[in-house]
Amino acid sequence: MNQQSVGGLSGFGELSTDAALEALADERRRAVVRVLHGTEGTVTTRELATEICLHPETPQDSDRVVVDLHHRTLPKLDALGVVCYDPEATVVEPRPPLDDLVGLVEHVEFTRR
Repeated sequence: MNQQSVGGLSGFGELSTDAALEALADERRRAVVRVLHGTEGTVTTRELATEICLHPETPQDSDRVVVDLHHRTLPKLDALGVVCYDPEATVVEPRPPLDDLVGLVEHVEFTRR
């Protein structure tokens, strides 16, 4: 198992390469990283879903996005240490590794074009 840090590969972050790639393996998780990049403080899951749905390349129903964020996406990113998610209060706060992943998100999305 590769435990080299992302910082060792690209100059970003302290996450292991495996954790960084796992965090970005899903489009919804990449959308969360994009939307929360540069955010300070907490954001509700509803606010986050609304922002995600504003991107025209991924039209979605915001109620479904809220459910996905609550049950799948945010718990995964919380477990990886990218965000701090409080499911009872339905708020999420970015942690420092999130901003470290932005360069990788941009690379993944650029190469998908």
